[in-house]
Formats: sequence, C-alpha cells, structure tokens
Amino acid sequence: MHIKKINVVDLYEIILNNQEFICKKYSYSKEISRDAVINNLFERLRQEDSKAIGLGLFDESGRIHGGIVIHSSEWDTQHFGIEIGKVDLLIFDELIRLENRLKFLEEIGKELSGEFDVVFLRHTLSDYRTITALSKVGWMLTDVLLTFHRDPRGLNSQGIERDRLLQVREAQGKDENKIENLARVSFRMSHFHSDPNIPYELSDELYAKWIISILNDPSSKVFVAEDEDGVCGFITCSIRSLIDGTSYGIIDLVAVDRDKRGRGIGKLLLSKALEWFSSHVSSVFVGTQASNIPAIRLYEGMGFKLVESEATFHLWIK
Repeated sequence: MHIKKINVVDLYEIILNNQEFICKKYSYSKEISRDAVINNLFERLRQEDSKAIGLGLFDESGRIHGGIVIHSSEWDTQHFGIEIGKVDLLIFDELIRLENRLKFLEEIGKELSGEFDVVFLRHTLSDYRTITALSKVGWMLTDVLLTFHRDPRGLNSQGIERDRLLQVREAQGKDENKIENLARVSFRMSHFHSDPNIPYELSDELYAKWIISILNDPSSKVFVAEDEDGVCGFITCSIRSLIDGTSYGIIDLVAVDRDKRGRGIGKLLLSKALEWFSSHVSSVFVGTQASNIPAIRLYEGMGFKLVESEATFHLWIK
C-alpha cells in the first residue's frame, strides 16, 4: 500500500462502494434517497476541491482503498486565531486492515504540517477499526455525538404540560442580547470545551456568535421561551437542501436557562419547532453529546429515534 495526493474524482469508486456507510443516518427517512445524499456529497467536495487537501491509500495496481479530504474552516480559523482544518470525508474499504489504516493516518499528520495547527474530524463509531487507528496515532477524542431523527408531522402536543406563565414565540430583534448571553453559557459539553488546548472563553464565545449568525439567516427560524422574567430559552430551526431538491430540517442549538429548568421549557420549544418544520419538511435531525442525558431523554420523549453515533477527534499538528 502507498499514499499519494488525490483529487475528488479519485474518490468516486470508493464512495460508490461504500454508500451504505455514508448514507447511514439518512436511511431512516423515506424521502431522502441514497442517490441524493451521494450526489450532494460529490457536489460539495467538487466545490471545495481547489482549496482542499486530499490523500488516498492505493494498492500496487493503483486501485484506491481509502481516502481523506480536508478543507480550511474559515469560521473557526478566524474565531480562534489559529489555522483549523475540517475533515469532509474519511473512508476506507471495509476489509482494509488496521495496520494500513494506522500507516495512512500517521502520514496525514506529516502531510498537514505547515498547513494547519489543528484538524477536526467526526467519524461514525460503527467503523471500529478506524476509531481504533485514530486513537493510536494521536487523534484526541473530544466528544461523542448522537444524532436523532423523526418526522415532524403528527406530533400530539396536547399532552405537553404548559406553565401558564410561559409562552413560546418567534425571536425578535429585542431578544438578541438575551439569546446571545444564554448561548454563551449553555453549551459546555462541546468538543471545543473538551480540548484543553482551546481557551474555554473562546469556546463560549463561539456559540454566542453562532446563534447571532442563525438569527440573521433568513432561511432559519429561532423560537424563544419567555416567562415573567423574560427570555429563558431558545431553539433554532434550519432547512438543508440536497442536490435533487429534497430538504430536511436541522435543530442545531437548544438552550434553557439553568435556573428555569424542570418546567417543561425544552418540550415546549421542541414542540414549536416541530410544528414549524411540519409545513416545510418530512424529516428533522438533532444532535447532542452522549454525556448530555437530559437532552437525550427530551428528544426520545418527543418521539425522536437514535440514527447515528459519531466520535469527534482533534489532531494537533503543531
């Protein structure tokens, strides 16, 4: 086996041979086709091809058996002040042995020297050989992400207890400061916070910036929960479109004021989000850390089903 730089077109065969692996979490939605997911992946990789770094694992006949594509994350780089790369795709043929994966992943660190300070990767836990190899060659495990899915239609919200002092409504400009401050203190189980090389305060600030960007995105919605003291929670709703026109919903951020928890605010927010999604899409995905037991219980209690588990790794080059 040998390693060399590649272009996106070099990955065509190995992606087609591993469609089930790539499309795993989308397979639970009847409306999202495998072809749409694969074609969307190819298009996204092609768009980033000129700026991305690609490496492939080849046998002596020249056939590719593994590959990785990494692009520069401008958002994270600007925020943290260091060069940060993100892995778009890491894939091996299923029968590739552990020692070959180890060799390939070790070589990545050498190839990226001078390109990035750190690289972020999220990879399915079902690929246990690659997870083992990543751990052995210096990639730092920073979190485990669980992804849940449900059809937003058919939600029975009548059984959800409602505090008479609470209301849920669309966010307004006057809410921006409160939402920003709430985001700043609400997401401390993230892979950013878990990495001792990343300043804690900068990780907090990233989420404050993120919620403001969603608020200013015309294709997204933010709903807030409000009580007698003002805004005490929020939820974000975004629509993602695949290349064939199929769309699905994403809930990126959910937060409830620590002092207000236990009043059913999360359920009310999630109910409002699903109501909004129901007139736009037939699939909604939401993710949370495996350590966030209250969030997992909330999603499962609202009819979401676990569809994927992924490990997040950081590789520090310098």
